[in-house]
Amino acid sequence: MANKMYTFALITVVVAAAMLAEAPILASAATCDISQLMSCAGAFLSQDVAPSGDCCNKFKEQRPCLCGYKKKYQSYANSPSAKRVISACGVKISC
Repeated sequence: MANKMYTFALITVVVAAAMLAEAPILASAATCDISQLMSCAGAFLSQDVAPSGDCCNKFKEQRPCLCGYKKKYQSYANSPSAKRVISACGVKISC
């Protein structure tokens, strides 16, 4: 059960990260590491938890990878959790 929850949280974080990209940037400029987005897990798992500053900063650091994450995890891209975190971080997406 905990493993399924972790997998769901990780996928949700990745998809939300993909949606936060403001503009496509070559992924070669950064190291793509979705584990860097785990600071956002609490915000995805509970509507009562706002994304931290660290969470939003990690999304920005992973920006070169976000459109690729969005393609890979398309089915999660429009989840209510992803939309809420994106809105709270105040970042627009354009892939």
